[in-house]
Amino acid sequence: MTHRIQLTRNCHFYQPKVKLTKKFINDLFVEASKNKRSNSRFIVKEVKKVNNDDVDFNYSVIVFCTEKPVYFFNDSSLKDIIHAYLLLIEVDGYIAIFKKSCAPIEELVNEKMSLISFDTLVNTFDNSTEFQKLATRSMTVSSKAIRSRSYEAENLNGAMSIHTAGRSIPYYVKVQSKGVIQSINLSSGRINEFSQRESIKDLALWAKAQIHNFKTGNTVNFLNNFAKAVGF
Repeated sequence: MTHRIQLTRNCHFYQPKVKLTKKFINDLFVEASKNKRSNSRFIVKEVKKVNNDDVDFNYSVIVFCTEKPVYFFNDSSLKDIIHAYLLLIEVDGYIAIFKKSCAPIEELVNEKMSLISFDTLVNTFDNSTEFQKLATRSMTVSSKAIRSRSYEAENLNGAMSIHTAGRSIPYYVKVQSKGVIQSINLSSGRINEFSQRESIKDLALWAKAQIHNFKTGNTVNFLNNFAKAVGF
């Protein structure tokens, strides 16, 4: 059944704090499926290790049905039936989490994993990257100051003044590099690449390529003109 799963390149990247056990994966499945439709079964539930010439990885996946109230009708008996999924891909020491419509899992995930750092994401860009959109938050705490700003251009690098860039922290960018367009939330470790739907193996290959960029990051790019987020 898993060969029929086709997803877009849209996920959060983490680094595990400890080795992920079967018990943790099972607990994660239970947490993610707390909104599963009553008396329904999992459509897909599988944990598997894959070894081949292209990429070695582990994946854990569930697909199930959930229900949501019909938002435009004042009748609690009416429900929309929605298909939800959770997919974890473990490759090259990182975890890529793809999910849709499942119950919140952040609290459990944060116990065993660390969100990929702000610096790691920022340093994946090089000088050839075109920054098409940028959203920033101001470092000021004044109630009279502008708290956030958004910018958009064919390429902000060179078109945007960086005179006061050091007073703002970027949290979202849309970039184009080598014909590939990505939207990246720098504060949540989420990368969304504009692509067709792909199989789990193809997603693992894509995740491996992103991780390669994490490990061979560039120290100089357009975003280095801005302030950096600091964890507490």
